[in-house]
Amino acid sequence: MEGKQTNVLAGEPIGAIPSCALDEPGLRTQRERYRQLAGTVNHLDRTPERILVRFDERLDRELLEQALEVERACCPFFVFAFNDPERSLEIAVAVPDQLPALDALADAFAPGPEGAVGRIVADSDRSDRQAQAD
Repeated sequence: MEGKQTNVLAGEPIGAIPSCALDEPGLRTQRERYRQLAGTVNHLDRTPERILVRFDERLDRELLEQALEVERACCPFFVFAFNDPERSLEIAVAVPDQLPALDALADAFAPGPEGAVGRIVADSDRSDRQAQAD
């Protein structure tokens, strides 16, 4: 089913994406997994085609595997590639029409109330200020 959807992880409109198959209890549990995982994210890079998430040493691999297993079952259009030595997760979608779905996971992995876009902008602004100070 496609059409105007709500970001099932953040509860916000995100445009036309394939629908998630999770029920409300499943969504609550998945949101909690992402909330916990977001606390271990030290870098999030969002491009139009993918998301790259880097985790710190506190990453709970078992929790990440649980979250990805649920995503693979309910949202099979996501493509995940985890690099264990770097603790990085690359997320893409199977076809270009599904690119808007990446916003949901970018927001889910972004710690803090500002969400992924706010965090990326804040990190960029901080880097710019630091470069100017040097």
